[in-house]
Amino acid sequence: MRRRHKFAILILCLGAIIYYLFPFFFSFGILPMALLLLINPIYCFIFSLLYAIRFGLRIWFPLVMGALFLPASVLFYSPVYLLYAAGYACVALLGCCLGYPVYKRYE
Repeated sequence: MRRRHKFAILILCLGAIIYYLFPFFFSFGILPMALLLLINPIYCFIFSLLYAIRFGLRIWFPLVMGALFLPASVLFYSPVYLLYAAGYACVALLGCCLGYPVYKRYE
């Protein structure tokens, strides 16, 4: 298995933990909204930035990061929050686009 695939799987497993385990354990108070509006976008941005710095711009990566949230939005939140998956994919794409010039510079 290639090094970039291992890194991508590690990042996506961490995303599964953030998307699925955090809402399962912290489903009370203001924490679910903090997850939706702060923690998840920060995760998407930082790890897609790191992936792009290390392996370049891959368009599938932000799409998978957004699609990973789709089942969580139905399971833990409301189906109204399906739009957040598109937002997370856009944030991840922004991180990839900002990390790509660094990759090209040191390539």
